[in-house]
Amino acid sequence: MNMGLIAVQFAVALVLLGGAAAVGFAIARQRYTRQNESWIAVLSGEAAKLRRRAKVAEDRARAAENALTRERRKARR
Repeated sequence: MNMGLIAVQFAVALVLLGGAAAVGFAIARQRYTRQNESWIAVLSGEAAKLRRRAKVAEDRARAAENALTRERRKARR
């Protein structure tokens, strides 16, 4: 009788431990997914910032090239 009670208590403890492990795993996975999503958002924001900087630099280069072309045309006249 005493051994049966111990076995039942052990089984209940294992079930509760397994449930706690499953809940902990689910919470950790959700937190990791959220962190991963926020990191992707940060990286995409950085990529957008770099694209804007590249576009600004390209516009400046084009403006300088156009100014140089205007000066050359003026010099030819």
